Amino acid sequence: MTSATTGWAYDMSAYLIVRTIDGGHHWRRATPPTEFAATGPPPVAFQDDLRAWLVGSPTGSDLLTSGPAPIYRTADGGRTWLQGGMIPVVSTLSEIDVLDDQHAWVAALGDCTGSLCSDEPITISQTLDGGAHWSVVMDRQLDRATAGALPLSCLKSGPAFVTASTGWVTAECHSGAPFFYVTRDGGTTWSLQGLPAPSGVTASRFRNCYCDLYPPTFQSGHDGRFVAIVFNDAAGTTSTSAVYFTSDGGAIWTPHSSPTSYVVSPSFISATDGWVADLTAIYATHDGARNWTQVSKVPVTGGTIQFVDLDHGFASGLDQKESFLFATDDGGRSWAKVEPLATS
Repeated sequence: MTSATTGWAYDMSAYLIVRTIDGGHHWRRATPPTEFAATGPPPVAFQDDLRAWLVGSPTGSDLLTSGPAPIYRTADGGRTWLQGGMIPVVSTLSEIDVLDDQHAWVAALGDCTGSLCSDEPITISQTLDGGAHWSVVMDRQLDRATAGALPLSCLKSGPAFVTASTGWVTAECHSGAPFFYVTRDGGTTWSLQGLPAPSGVTASRFRNCYCDLYPPTFQSGHDGRFVAIVFNDAAGTTSTSAVYFTSDGGAIWTPHSSPTSYVVSPSFISATDGWVADLTAIYATHDGARNWTQVSKVPVTGGTIQFVDLDHGFASGLDQKESFLFATDDGGRSWAKVEPLATS
């Protein structure tokens, strides 16, 4: 959701983008003129109530894995879509990050390889003109020895850009330093950004850890945060989590306590106000993660939470292609199931 009333979603049963303006009770088709692979939602970024970007299906000999793909954009809530240029490399595992009306990046993730499926190539394409033209800035064919290249290792997420030049790629890794790579030139070259160990994790263990990092999110050009989970054993049965904060655009990151050892869904609306969920409960902070309060149980197991202001939030989940949506208007203390009345 982009506000207390307006939001977008992907209808898994009909493979359609849909949009609501009444808090999820009614949905309208808002799909561009393209077919989607039945493997899951297409890469899509919802900028605000009206604007969205969507990556079409790859073309070429293998429609499910790679090839160039068109970009579609709407500025009127999905009533009309304009097709832009072709993104050079796209896969069914692609992710899109949109900074503003001109700058966006699409990361095409390859099939993972190695023991425990621990290596994953990545190609990043960039547009500087609203999607009319795209160029590859990071080539997945680059090997580990290439200066400035992202390593092949680990299962990646992102990218997440805060300016036209600065962004991050994160990952889940079973060994080594936490995968937190930063670029200062729009994605052409990357370097590992060091992080301080969170409370309860020794520096030596943090230098060689089984860690899972969420991509950073920014509420302004300066204030951002991300969640890091450090597993205590190779099987991933126990863990420690922390919320990292920055107030200088990502130059320095400081770990703060997390109310739960394993975070599945963080949502922050400001430098001070945020919520995190684990598999059973939702917790809130209103002082920048210095203190946390459990506000409720999770209304849908394994789903995601998203708050749009101090009072209004949504929790969504999927079970055997049936979608569930819950809403709160009291900061997460109580939740009510939103019953979709119609889709048109």
